[in-house]
Amino acid sequence: MFYVIVKNLETDPEPIFTGGFFGSDSISFRNFTSVPTNSNTYQMRRMNFTHYGKHLIKIYRINQEYADLYTSRMQDTRDLNEPLSNIENGLGVFSAFNSSDSIYFYVKKEE
Repeated sequence: MFYVIVKNLETDPEPIFTGGFFGSDSISFRNFTSVPTNSNTYQMRRMNFTHYGKHLIKIYRINQEYADLYTSRMQDTRDLNEPLSNIENGLGVFSAFNSSDSIYFYVKKEE
């Protein structure tokens, strides 16, 4: 299992799209986190990048417990299911992940 994080590293990045939702200068729009996947490949789309400049992609290898925790994080007070737990005679999740690889690249304007 893996997941991917893309971060824009610029201190004052220039938005690719101006105005509206994607033109936001919010850090949350400059960064992207994928959902956990079993696939050996992951395709980045143009809409994953909202600002020009230097970017960092990190690929994390995660265990099944972390992926299960991710998919069960949307429980609310209307959900009467038992919360996710992999601890015997207790409540909680024991999980782990580690960084497996990183790459830097630039998103530039077409000249």
